[in-house]
Amino acid sequence: MCPMRFITLDLIRPFFLLTLGSIGWVIFAPTSYGETREHTLLNSDQIMQKFGSYGVEVLAQSSSVRLANLYSQHDQFAICRTLAVTRFHEPTPSSLAEADGHIRQGKSIGLTLKAAGWSVDKHVATECLAPAGKYFEALTAGTVPEGTEITVRVYTLRTTQGEQSLDYAAIAEAYHPEHITSESSQHCTNETWQHLSQLEAEALSALLKSLDQNVSS
Repeated sequence: MCPMRFITLDLIRPFFLLTLGSIGWVIFAPTSYGETREHTLLNSDQIMQKFGSYGVEVLAQSSSVRLANLYSQHDQFAICRTLAVTRFHEPTPSSLAEADGHIRQGKSIGLTLKAAGWSVDKHVATECLAPAGKYFEALTAGTVPEGTEITVRVYTLRTTQGEQSLDYAAIAEAYHPEHITSESSQHCTNETWQHLSQLEAEALSALLKSLDQNVSS
C-alpha cells in the first residue's frame, strides 16, 4: 500500500474554477481536424508491464476536475509514473453515468471504461516539455529531481461503444522519464495553448501548477 500524500483543494481550486486513469503508448494516425489520434494500450497496462505493479491515488477532486497519481510500487516506495489532471466533460452522458460514478470514487479511468464495454482513444492536441517541480520530485520518491525536463501530453479522451462515440474528458499528463519520453524539443509555452480547446487548456494549466505544489504531510 503506498503512503498517502495530499494536496489541498485550496491550492489547485483556482485552476479548477478557471476551468488527472489514463492511456499510454502511442500509435499515431492523423485526423481531418489536424489533431492526432492514438490507438493505445491503457497507461495502467503499460505501467504494470514495464514496472511490475500499478496503482492509482486520487490526490484531489472536485465535481469537474481530478488530480491523480498513477504509480508503481517498489519496496516501500510508490513512484509516480504519470501525474494526470482530468477535466471532465459536463454534463456526463447518461450512457456513461455508471462508469463515471466508479471513476469519481477513485477507480482508474481507462480500466473502468474498458470494463464497462467502451473502447477508448486519445485525440492528442499537443505534446511539450516542462520542468519537474518539487511536488513531482516528491511523488517520484526523488527519482526525478526538480528541474528535470519531463514530457507533458494533452488530449481529449473519446469513448466508443457500437455507433455511439462520446468525448469523456480532457486530460493533461506529465510522465516519469523512465515511463514515457518525447522526441519533441518544444517547451510548454504560450504558443502551446493555441492548439488546445478550452477544457484542454484548463487541464494543462492545472497540471503545470500541480507539478510544483508543496507536499502536505
